[in-house]
Amino acid sequence: MDVDLGCSSKEQEEFVEQDASYFRRLHKETVRKLKESCAKWREIKAESEDIPEFVVGEIDSVTGQAQLLVSQKLSQFERLIDAHEYGYGDKPTNLTDLHGFWDMVLYQIEDIERKVADLELMSHNCWKKPDDGNKPIFALKPEIGRASCRERV
Repeated sequence: MDVDLGCSSKEQEEFVEQDASYFRRLHKETVRKLKESCAKWREIKAESEDIPEFVVGEIDSVTGQAQLLVSQKLSQFERLIDAHEYGYGDKPTNLTDLHGFWDMVLYQIEDIERKVADLELMSHNCWKKPDDGNKPIFALKPEIGRASCRERV
């Protein structure tokens, strides 16, 4: 599944020209895509009898995380958009506030996207996790010929 919920390069170039309608469109599109993704994976879970229990747990986790994001953070974001557009609240909500909140929510959206991508890979791999070789990302091997921290002191 190709879910891209971030800003395009054109949108990033138009940063200065963004207003409440930009964020409202971004919010609406994000909510739509997250709900579609949840519906798709609930349907896959219901129709497939050969899904291992750990994958069912992954599906439940991802769809639950997406539903919480929609019902809590994204509804809060919509209220912030309203506050900016209509002047609600004790303090004015400006575009910087909207950008900052979106950036915070975007990390959670990207996390969900990664998990959905992992589910897609497993669905095409007979519900097996891709073999990554269990290799660490960073190798913490000491270099030969270099003094340790204690030897330098």
